[in-house]
Amino acid sequence: MAAAAPTTRQRAVLIGSMGFNQILAWGSTFYLPAVLAEPVSRSLNASVPAVVGALSWSLLVAGICAPVIGRTIDKHGGKWVLACSSLLLALGLTAMSYASGLALYYIAWTVLGLGMAAGLYDAGFATLGRLMGTKARGSMTGLTLIAGFASTVAWPFLASMDASHGWQTTCRALAIIHLVVGLPLHLLTVPSPSPRAVAPPKKVKNSHAPVDSSLVWIALFFTLHAFVMSALAVNLIALLRGHEISAALAVTLGALMGPSQVAARLLEYAFGRNAHPVWIARIGILACMVGLLAVGPGIVMLSLMAVIIFGGGNGIMTIARGTVPLTLLGSSDLGMHLGLIARPVLVAQAVAPMACAYILVQLGPNWLTWIMAGILGVGALVAFTKLRAFTPALA
Repeated sequence: MAAAAPTTRQRAVLIGSMGFNQILAWGSTFYLPAVLAEPVSRSLNASVPAVVGALSWSLLVAGICAPVIGRTIDKHGGKWVLACSSLLLALGLTAMSYASGLALYYIAWTVLGLGMAAGLYDAGFATLGRLMGTKARGSMTGLTLIAGFASTVAWPFLASMDASHGWQTTCRALAIIHLVVGLPLHLLTVPSPSPRAVAPPKKVKNSHAPVDSSLVWIALFFTLHAFVMSALAVNLIALLRGHEISAALAVTLGALMGPSQVAARLLEYAFGRNAHPVWIARIGILACMVGLLAVGPGIVMLSLMAVIIFGGGNGIMTIARGTVPLTLLGSSDLGMHLGLIARPVLVAQAVAPMACAYILVQLGPNWLTWIMAGILGVGALVAFTKLRAFTPALA
């Protein structure tokens, strides 16, 4: 018998549970080196770039594994995939806490890369699409609203734990939270999907070519955005300082990124839920480009607006990452599509910080601003010319 669709209450519990686990997963992987890189480098007697480079390696691992993870969710649902992500992240963090050199440290990040592929946004979006079909858009927005607080929650926790107990104990504490809280939440609140959705509808095969064409452009669009966002996530403070913004003020402005992302997602949820996801994506990429260009003059108030606009654009782009493929490609094989999109996106996120730092050092902040804005401009061109703002027949 087919499983019943989640009720409103079950959906709220599901989004709350998955949102908590997104905060935990992002906080114990992507946002972890920002706080722990220096103490880890001292402990391992390694350079900070070598320590931070492990995150880039883990993103490459996640990108390689993402399509397989997506196909697994399409076939079996996301419950056990998400549960496995809790186990993998706990295992990777535990291994990291015992690292005495870079070899074990990179092995630990390899395991964390597998956990990231199985537990971050793409897996979450695929799970929601598998459960709710084309009605998953609101749930995807809700998930990003909660997960938007990842850095806000993670950085103070990591800094406090490191200061009082050290980075090894911090990693072990995170592993315990994954096992004691995250894993049970995945097992108890993520329902198994309806068996009727296991086999893809035949019409997907009949439209294989157009789906592939759309998939390429969608992947290119989100890869271009991911490259710029990942680059600036690491180098935003340095970019602001290069435009004559003081160090203290640059840090203050950078801290506005998180709240700006959440505020934009709230606005999208309140006023944009009926807008076509492609138009949401177009607004998002344009906002990112305008915000980046506004950094250039080095005027404090303009830089303040720039960070808010850029952060807001990135916030709604995160939502579009799930809703655009859902709308244009349909809910059948959504996990596979998201996985295929995630591969180049994660590779771009892995290489962007190093490329951005090189451009900043060799060419200066003005060249970096124009190059990154140009990349976003290409993304906007793709969005307006290759992503169609209409809703085809969805599975």
